Amino acid sequence: MPADFYKKCIDNLKKNFPSIRVCLDADNQPLKYGIQAHPYIVKPNIWEFSRLISKKITSFEILKNAAEKFVSSGISFLIITLGEKGAIGFSKNESYYTKSVAIKKGNTVGCGDIFLGAFAMEISRSGDFRKSLLFATAAGTAKSIKPGTEIPEPEEIEKILNKVSIKSIGEMDEKTKISILPEMPEKKLKAN
Repeated sequence: MPADFYKKCIDNLKKNFPSIRVCLDADNQPLKYGIQAHPYIVKPNIWEFSRLISKKITSFEILKNAAEKFVSSGISFLIITLGEKGAIGFSKNESYYTKSVAIKKGNTVGCGDIFLGAFAMEISRSGDFRKSLLFATAAGTAKSIKPGTEIPEPEEIEKILNKVSIKSIGEMDEKTKISILPEMPEKKLKAN
């Protein structure tokens, strides 16, 4: 697949269906090119985001400044998933950090996909960024409890939803900002 495949797809979709809202979840060159087409939602994990900006994320400010740059370029929502540490979401007017309950030995297979699908569904339904991030975080957490590729049931997501915390980025203390940053080993930073 050519590196600019997603970019071409998004450009063509937007040209032929001007009101379409495209989600992008990719890595390496496909993400770098795809983001140039300004999809509605972009959801990299922290490692993919680090590769996207070609910089080791050593501080919360590096992450925040880079994310805000992408959002100001025309992407409606940029959400960076942090695995068990939660997610950080940015829009033009709002930015939040969500954290769910701790799960023992969680299964990571498909969690990002469920997270993105849940966010896209809720933002389409309610238009509420905060509510959509809460729902997506609960859905991703519920998926981590399921074995293999099993998808959580709506009631399993609802049980977790009340246990998800959310703060605006402005309310985060320095300790939290430092704690959400993972160790950035070189092997995970290198593009494939």
